Amino acid sequence: MIRPEANDVRAMRAILITGSDTGVGKTQVTAALARLLAAEGARVQIVKVVETGATGGAEGDAIRARRLAGEVGETFTLASFPAALAPAAAAARVNETISLEMLIERTRALPPCDWRILEGAGGIATPVDDRA
Repeated sequence: MIRPEANDVRAMRAILITGSDTGVGKTQVTAALARLLAAEGARVQIVKVVETGATGGAEGDAIRARRLAGEVGETFTLASFPAALAPAAAAARVNETISLEMLIERTRALPPCDWRILEGAGGIATPVDDRA
């Protein structure tokens, strides 16, 4: 595998994992890809875009994917909310807002890597903010 220079973010590749609903295997697919790419020598990031239903002490999807992948890569969660609701509703429950622009900004602030695997919230039609 050809690896980009550490400071060449243009060479970083990203994959978005989504599905038809919650509980359909997005985290398992994320883990399998992370394991495969890391075995090729890539620097991998596992990124949960929005975690809802996150309760104190519970294992989040990014950490779970890393564990299932054999502890490879770095993990990040861009936004996390305790209520198991659509992202905008979960954010509103704690008097916060969420937007696609905010998530893009947080993604751009992550350190360089070879592959960034982003796991979506809920299903492909789950709106990120209340503008949808």
